[in-house]
Amino acid sequence: MRRALGCLLVTLTPATALAQTVEQFRDDLRQRIRESHYPAFLGTFAGLASDGQMSLGTLEAEDGTELTMFALPWQHDYKASDSTPSLRLSASIGYSRARNRIDDLWDGALPGSETGLHSRYEAWAFDFGIGPIVPLPAAFTFVPEAHLGAAYIENTSYYTGPGAQLSSSLLDGLLFNWQQGSLSYGASFALEYNGWETPSVKWMPSLRYDVRQSEPVFVDDPGLNVESTQQWLTARLAGTGPIAATWPFPDANWRLSFGYRRLLGDSARPMGFEDFYELGAGLEWQMPDALPLLSTATLHGALQLGEDVTGWTVGVSVTF
Repeated sequence: MRRALGCLLVTLTPATALAQTVEQFRDDLRQRIRESHYPAFLGTFAGLASDGQMSLGTLEAEDGTELTMFALPWQHDYKASDSTPSLRLSASIGYSRARNRIDDLWDGALPGSETGLHSRYEAWAFDFGIGPIVPLPAAFTFVPEAHLGAAYIENTSYYTGPGAQLSSSLLDGLLFNWQQGSLSYGASFALEYNGWETPSVKWMPSLRYDVRQSEPVFVDDPGLNVESTQQWLTARLAGTGPIAATWPFPDANWRLSFGYRRLLGDSARPMGFEDFYELGAGLEWQMPDALPLLSTATLHGALQLGEDVTGWTVGVSVTF
């Protein structure tokens, strides 16, 4: 995120503003936003929140950005009859937050008007997907899905220092302190392997490519009314099996997961990292018949490790 802001603010500084009116400066900034990777950051930030393919949690990028991402995914394979193909229905609700602190927005370009910044981005996002499950030779399946989603994103920022009032008049509503709603549409293409399965243990490798187009439906300023495209690749190996009866949790199953996420194209540049690995483990219980709406409950944890990002998550999830 800091990378995306830096590219904008280095080219347009308060020194430029001194030779312009506030509105002239803001008009220039609107144009720079349209030409920058800033809209791609907003789309990727919201899209990953509702992806649901990896645990995520608390991430810290090398540039100092702190990210928190949670998703509640749901998936169901539906087959109406033996003569019709199976369909996969998926949905996910997610929340993401990014926080950043900058000592001087203008990096010393205007002595006497230094401005510190504390900024928080928050996104609430929803994604729905549907597509056929296509059997392939050698226990492979191919699952193309069409996706439709929506997101609400807002930024809350606080300025400090002698240049706080000037920075607020120049940047509020464009880079900071704004609200935005957007719709997204796109597709995912997953290749899955079902051949590593015994009566008690199952391993499921998968490779999935996602692409989304985000279009704002309401913005605080026309400068943020910019379409963007997000792309990412996810590789996962998930396994589950019963725990030995001698363990303290004889009715539980173990779960292990190994994942890799790579952001592609414009999605990677403003986020501060391009890829990372995730290692996860957990315990899964079948829910009793007294709770008919719930299927399983899982206690899990995961670590995320990458060249430019690290993170972790611990939590409880349920399936319906």
